[in-house]
Amino acid sequence: MGIVDDLHGSAYKPPRPRFRTRGLLTDINAGNITVDQTCSSGTVTTDYGVAAKIGELTSTWDMVTPDYARRSARGEIISNPFKTVKEFHTTTGNFFQVRYTVPTCTSPVKNATVDFFGPQAYWRLVDDVNVKTVKVSNLVSDSDIKSATAVAGTQAWDKSNSHDADVLIDIAEFGKTLKMLRDPIQLSSTFLKKIQLGKRGIKSLSPQDAIAYANGLWLQYRYGIRPLVSSVNGVVKALLKSYKPRRQTYRGSFRLKSVSQVTSTLYAGTVVPFDYGIDYSDEVSIRTGLLLEDHVTFTQSLGVDTSGLLALPWELVPFSFVADWFVNVGTFLGSVAPFLTKTPLSSWTTMKRVQTAVFTVLGHATPDPAVMTVLRSPDETRSAVIETITRQPRLLVPSLTWKPRAIESISKDLRLVDSFALLHQQFLKVFKP
Repeated sequence: MGIVDDLHGSAYKPPRPRFRTRGLLTDINAGNITVDQTCSSGTVTTDYGVAAKIGELTSTWDMVTPDYARRSARGEIISNPFKTVKEFHTTTGNFFQVRYTVPTCTSPVKNATVDFFGPQAYWRLVDDVNVKTVKVSNLVSDSDIKSATAVAGTQAWDKSNSHDADVLIDIAEFGKTLKMLRDPIQLSSTFLKKIQLGKRGIKSLSPQDAIAYANGLWLQYRYGIRPLVSSVNGVVKALLKSYKPRRQTYRGSFRLKSVSQVTSTLYAGTVVPFDYGIDYSDEVSIRTGLLLEDHVTFTQSLGVDTSGLLALPWELVPFSFVADWFVNVGTFLGSVAPFLTKTPLSSWTTMKRVQTAVFTVLGHATPDPAVMTVLRSPDETRSAVIETITRQPRLLVPSLTWKPRAIESISKDLRLVDSFALLHQQFLKVFKP
């Protein structure tokens, strides 16, 4: 019997687990050797009985919710755990074909052509004929994934307390804003005074002055004009906004990626030493979500609320935005404000991990021609792609966390330019020319 649903007075049936697969990984013959003997008729074929797996296989673990359509239609929020693993495996190419040149017929492999047919290089490398697929590598550490999940979760909580405008911060920084609006004029005036004019135009201009001028304009645009324009647009949006209760989803995200390459030469277990390479990749994407029943007021849209007050002191700290590049202080302060006019309905954390490994034979040594000649070089390539997606119907509580790989992230966007501009600006303040 089901559990009695107090709200609807009907029998409630809890979700039940389900597992299913789609696709198939099939074995291919990847290990036979054919010897064409010169001193006897016919050929001798030996099957190593080794196989490589190729194909695509998807395995899924989820929950089946009874009466899902009816319950969802009446407004019930249903969120269950979920996991799916997709495997893609490919194998192409053949191993060596060699011609033994020792002039004797006393051995079946002397003075004969030997065809090592099929992709054998990888399992010869790992010295295990039972290894049928290329193995991927966990390049992204568990600690980085844990930190990324915490940062993305705090980000979702912070966005749930976000505003169209931050009037409290704008009022507190009003003096700085006025100074910022005057600075471009003063900066341009100072710049023009330092330009020496001759009969043919600009005669001389110090490179230091040119760099200082460009840096000043850049920083004023990035951290003065852009925020001011955004604030004005936010106030306009708040004025035109409809303040009816509604459901709203707030999201956070974080991405990590690592790559690695292994190259070496295999000497053991093969007729001719060969070079190989394995390219590894590991990419993790964290996505978080928070669904709320929103009852935002006009003053909250302007940032006049608890979260605005909590964020204000930090925003007034010089270069706090630089600290936020490394630690999520700003988002943490914005996330811990209590929900006074919002009702949490559901939350979730999703992780997508894509791991790849590609094994390739790159070349081989040249054998002694008195012993053998290579008739076909190995051209084997094996690849594996493992895509894992997991979803948990929960969100971590807000936390103050170091952002994993912050330096790497900064180096890939405009914050790198900001960093050089800020360093140059502070250098000029300390060491005035």
